[in-house]
Amino acid sequence: MSLFEVDLQEKLEDIRSVSEKKAMKEIQAILSSIDSADKRISDKLSRPNSMDVVGADPEMFMPSALFSIEDIKTLCIQYRLRFLDASHFKLPIPYEAIAKIQRIESKENISLEGFKIVAPAGLFNLEYKDKDPMLFAPLSDGRYALIHKWGGEMSAFRKYMVFPLRSFQHILFSLVGLAFAISFLFIPDSVIMGPYDQSSLSLRVVLFFYLIIAMGGLTLLYGFSRVKNFSNVLWNSRYDD
Repeated sequence: MSLFEVDLQEKLEDIRSVSEKKAMKEIQAILSSIDSADKRISDKLSRPNSMDVVGADPEMFMPSALFSIEDIKTLCIQYRLRFLDASHFKLPIPYEAIAKIQRIESKENISLEGFKIVAPAGLFNLEYKDKDPMLFAPLSDGRYALIHKWGGEMSAFRKYMVFPLRSFQHILFSLVGLAFAISFLFIPDSVIMGPYDQSSLSLRVVLFFYLIIAMGGLTLLYGFSRVKNFSNVLWNSRYDD
């Protein structure tokens, strides 16, 4: 090859090398930007919420993702869940949730703050000493936007298993209902009546009040020994039961 000739393949390979280096720098810059944004959001999720958080504009979210505080409170009471700051959550927040926050902030040019999570009490770091958390962000009108939900579906039986723990009225209703069912529905006359009894009604009434007293005593004993409280008190409490 003479001094004035050029190897086109060699030049093409040089151009490709330069292009690849430029592309790699751009990719590294993008990844660095993403990592920086992820860290910023993770820091916000792990930081205690400020008292003067300004909520986001509700129009930025789909109507199906917006819930009032009363809706959230009702859900927490029905399923015995907690609604607490995200900073109290024990487990790592999934990357999908962080990515959703990043997309919303980038699209709407805002910074979301004041995140809260709905989850069973066991998933939070409480003062004293199934798992389906939901991440919420506060809105300017007092409602909350559901950002991300992870885990499986909540067991349908949980709602009924924790029904007596919703409030004092619920546990009283449950005790009376159970005593009534046992006394008047579940036990046949052949079991409750003696050979000389003409009617089982009086015996059932006595059994009904006996069961209320007995089950009420056991409930008080269990409640005081375990220091349990009702869901309508605990739904947004940082303290253990």
